[in-house]
Amino acid sequence: MEHILEANPSLHQNLQNQMKSQHVMRLFEVEELYLGKLSLGTIPSLHCFPNLQAVWLNGNRLLKVDCLKDNLRLGDLYLHNNKLISISGSLGQLTGLKTLLLHNNQLSKVEEVVQELKNMQGLQTLTLFDNPVAQEKHYRDYVIFHLPSVKVLDRHEITFNERMRAQRLFDTDNQLVRDRLAFGSRVETRGCPADTSAGAAKAIKQDGGGKAEIDRSMIPQQTFDSIEAAYEQRRQRKTPMEFTYFDWSRVPRYQQRRTQSDSKDIMVNQLQRVTVRYQV
Repeated sequence: MEHILEANPSLHQNLQNQMKSQHVMRLFEVEELYLGKLSLGTIPSLHCFPNLQAVWLNGNRLLKVDCLKDNLRLGDLYLHNNKLISISGSLGQLTGLKTLLLHNNQLSKVEEVVQELKNMQGLQTLTLFDNPVAQEKHYRDYVIFHLPSVKVLDRHEITFNERMRAQRLFDTDNQLVRDRLAFGSRVETRGCPADTSAGAAKAIKQDGGGKAEIDRSMIPQQTFDSIEAAYEQRRQRKTPMEFTYFDWSRVPRYQQRRTQSDSKDIMVNQLQRVTVRYQV
C-alpha cells in the first residue's frame, strides 16, 4: 500500500480505518472499499486489493477510471456523481459486474459506453441518466437491445414491451422474419398457389414472347387466424424424409447369449427395424 501512501496520505489513513472497521488485517481480505465523496481527481491503482467485490468511487472529480485494471472480482461498482467523459478501455475487463452506476457524469457517446460493457454478461443494474448519452434519440432502446442482461436501467425495470420495441428498431433482419410469421396476429401470405383454381389460373399469363409470367396481384391472399395455423401450413409444405435403423436395445447382451443356447434365434427374433419419418 506504499504507492497509495505516497500519492495521498489522507487516503492511506482512510483505507486503514476501513480495514479496522471490517476487522481485516491483510489487504487480500478486503472485499468492500468506500472512497466516495472525497473530492479526489485521481485514484491510484487498487491492485493490492485483489479480492475486492464492491467499490464506491462516487462523489469525486474523476475524469477517467484507471485504478481497477486488476480488480477482476468486482461485482458492484459505483461511479456516479463524477466528471467522467469516457470509460473506454477502463471497465471492459470487469466482466463479473452485476451493478454499475454511472449517472451524473459527462458520457456523451452511447456506442462507446455499450462497446465497453458488452462483455459483462451478468450486468443487471445500470444507470446512465444525467449524462449527455441519455439525451440521444432511442438511447434507452439502444442500450436494452445491445445489453440484454440488464434488467433495471436508470432505476426503471425493463419491460417486455420495451424489449420488443428495441428488437424492432435494431434487429431489422430478424424482425422482418418474425413479422412475416405474424407472431400473435393474423397472417397474410402471397405466393403461387398449389391448386389449379380459377384464381390461380388467371394469375398466370403469357408475355409477348410466349414466356409464362406470374401476375402476383391476381394471386389470392391466404389468411390464418393464429400463429399455430401459419406454422402448420408451412410444415405441410416441407419435404418428407425418413431413415431406418436397428433397435439394438432389444438385442441380448453378451452374457445373456452365453447362458442361453438359443441366443441366435432370440437375437434374430428380437432385432427390429425402426423407421422415423419427418419433414425438413
